[in-house]
Amino acid sequence: MAKGGSTPYPTPPYPQLRVYPTIGETIAGFRAGDWAAVAGVSAVSAPFGYYIGKPTIRMPSVWMAVALGASGALAAGMQASFWRLTGYAENGAEAARFGLPPETAPAALPTPTDAVVGGSGAAQ
Repeated sequence: MAKGGSTPYPTPPYPQLRVYPTIGETIAGFRAGDWAAVAGVSAVSAPFGYYIGKPTIRMPSVWMAVALGASGALAAGMQASFWRLTGYAENGAEAARFGLPPETAPAALPTPTDAVVGGSGAAQ
């Protein structure tokens, strides 16, 4: 386990923009290079599917290859964007776009001591 934390993951080396980014935030965090990879892999997959499907099932093979290539590239882009939003990869561009979260946001969440009678922040 990481020193001083309850998570088995090390402390992120970059600012943590989102602790649990949603799918929408992750897709919004795509960089131009991520979208270029999706387009490029999809474009390269089409001729590959055409060649593999010769001579009888060319067009179905093309569409299947494009779908698989685009799915793989989207998965890789989602992973890279997730790493940037959670602070495990360089995220300077995302910090400027999304902004750093306010420092008081984690304090607004209930803590285990709030449930204890007489704990800090418990209503009497």
